[in-house]
Amino acid sequence: MGFSWFLLCVCLACGSIWLGWKWHLRGQVTRLPLWVDLSRTIFSVFLFLLLVRSFVLEPYRVPSESMMPTLHSGDYIVVQKFRYGLRLPIINSQVIPTGRPGRGDVVAFRKPGDESRHYVKRVVGLPGDRLFYRNKTLRINGEPVSLTFIDSQETESGSEQVLAIERIGGVTHQIIHQRSSAAEIDEFEKTIPEAHYFVMGDNRDNSQDSRDPEVGLVPYANLVGKASRVWMNLHEFSRAGTKIQ
Repeated sequence: MGFSWFLLCVCLACGSIWLGWKWHLRGQVTRLPLWVDLSRTIFSVFLFLLLVRSFVLEPYRVPSESMMPTLHSGDYIVVQKFRYGLRLPIINSQVIPTGRPGRGDVVAFRKPGDESRHYVKRVVGLPGDRLFYRNKTLRINGEPVSLTFIDSQETESGSEQVLAIERIGGVTHQIIHQRSSAAEIDEFEKTIPEAHYFVMGDNRDNSQDSRDPEVGLVPYANLVGKASRVWMNLHEFSRAGTKIQ
């Protein structure tokens, strides 16, 4: 939000200088002063950036390990903003509907109740779905989500960390969870209302998501876009260009 305001303010300031000077000349043919010509150039560049950032693509940095192993802390990702509706910058009002999230999509969204904070999670529940989660097993409309366990290891805290392949909504990806005797604590049952989505991190026991009352269900209006690729990680250069599944 802050950067969008900055782009908009620069566009308004430089555009006012350039257009004001043109109005002052009233059609006279004369060479623009350097500072007016520079304002015109800055206006064009920043307007382009504002339009791209508002309607097409926006970069995000992943600050935590809540989406491990799909996303690593420090990943810079590209979010396709046009996937879930074109919205006006700053006010986020939708002007053109273009689609809805699919089950399994990795999405960026503004946290309900605190829209200055942005989260990246995976959609597991769509409007109308009945979700049930117990003993690390997720059921959607009565059907268990397919899981294939592929590895486990002991963490520094002494707990067992399990790596599994999850298949949800036609998307195949990996998840992590901690195997413990207290698994039943994570139990929940939920029916998703219209225009809301239930999201979870792929690092299932280390994620603040829709299971947490501070986040809760994500309204459609809070969606920013679909995460598509990792474009940079300053500590893991090999991750550049990785497609997000």
